Amino acid sequence: MNSIQRLQKNKTQFENSFILEKEEFQKNANFIYQQWKAVNIKGWNTKILDIGHGEPIIFVPICRGLEAFDSLLIQHFVKTHRVITFERRENEDQILDRQSRAGDIKQILDYLNVKKAHFISHSSGSVATTTLALELPSLFLSYVWMSLSPKPVMDLVWWKK
Repeated sequence: MNSIQRLQKNKTQFENSFILEKEEFQKNANFIYQQWKAVNIKGWNTKILDIGHGEPIIFVPICRGLEAFDSLLIQHFVKTHRVITFERRENEDQILDRQSRAGDIKQILDYLNVKKAHFISHSSGSVATTTLALELPSLFLSYVWMSLSPKPVMDLVWWKK
């Protein structure tokens, strides 16, 4: 096999792997989106995924449309826990502050009658979750945040003092 043939083979393998990754991502996204339940919470029309049994784990989404980011973790934990995620209120035209987003998480918990939970969040979802943790620590059994700059966290801690 000459160099050009190897390059063509590698290109084909790369393109095929991208197609598989895209198909796999869509399958994982469908795991969430096909099980959404539309709800109205005090005038807020949103969608909730609430599946499984056991101690609840709340997956706080990064932003609307990226809920599937947590799909593999959700599929893992649903075997042993009640797993909850939701569609965030804001979109490109309506950005909420961290207190409002923390309030939305609390509204989800109240709507589902969840008194305590484990929380997992990423990036901007962690800002709202950390705000909630500082305001209502009794809701938290544990908290895992990922990919959050220390500056917003430090700002939250200083804000609380």
